[in-house]
Amino acid sequence: MTSVANSEPSGQAQAGFLRDVIDTEGLALVYQPKFSVATGAACGVEVLARWPGPRSAKLWQQPDHFIRCAEQQGLAPKLDCHVLSKALGQISQWPAWLRLNLEPVSVNVSASSVGNEGFLRSVKRILSSTLHPRIMFELTETAPLDNTEQAIKAFKDLARYGVEVSLDDFGQGHNQPSRMELFQARELKIDKKDTAGIDSHAGRRHVQELIGLARKAGLRVTAEGVECREQWQLLQALGCDYAQGFWLSPPLPSAATVEFVQQHSPEILKPGVSSPLYDPRQLWSGLAMRQHYG
Repeated sequence: MTSVANSEPSGQAQAGFLRDVIDTEGLALVYQPKFSVATGAACGVEVLARWPGPRSAKLWQQPDHFIRCAEQQGLAPKLDCHVLSKALGQISQWPAWLRLNLEPVSVNVSASSVGNEGFLRSVKRILSSTLHPRIMFELTETAPLDNTEQAIKAFKDLARYGVEVSLDDFGQGHNQPSRMELFQARELKIDKKDTAGIDSHAGRRHVQELIGLARKAGLRVTAEGVECREQWQLLQALGCDYAQGFWLSPPLPSAATVEFVQQHSPEILKPGVSSPLYDPRQLWSGLAMRQHYG
């Protein structure tokens, strides 16, 4: 019996498929809204990349895998620039009021990219060629920095274009406290595993420590992976600034993001209302959305 691992293409072959997708039809993009914990208002989106076409059961076509492959095979700068350029193109078609109010637009960026001089030139070209909302680069935790000096220079240069830095999945992988000051980060993101553990005393204390660390450094805090009202209320009590997760809204295609924000109301977060923020009668069920876009 052939194992799943043996039936998958080699890393080099996967990189070739990924390069072909980027150069032809492009990756599919979805947008997960971010919400103010204080008001319940949608106040930003995170751009997420997906393999195009019907969702495949192939493991290597899932985001965690093809992004890791891009980092290992030297494709991260190409992938990150592709996502940024395509996202700005789609967002430019959104209503003006939405572009003005739904920011920052967060784009995941690998440490493998920010240490690359070609990446910096490409990002400057992209940002110079189009009007764009405020951009936040979420520095992912999965790769080490091969060129710290170049990364520092890159973020300083990009700050002139209104680009801010967020540390994704803080405390995981390579995103440790030293990166906060090094890159003049403006946001710290709490990993979904930490959010999931917030119902325990130890987990709640850990999240409280992360928020306290961010406060001392003057950073905003976003919690990922909010799956229920109880987590939302605990984050409110701990003073978290923003949150995202399936209970609030799953990642949505561009047109559905516009429709969702038009229909969204903070009323859903008042006591006694137990439904998620998206209305399954007007979009489609959260389960179906999770299957298609999660």
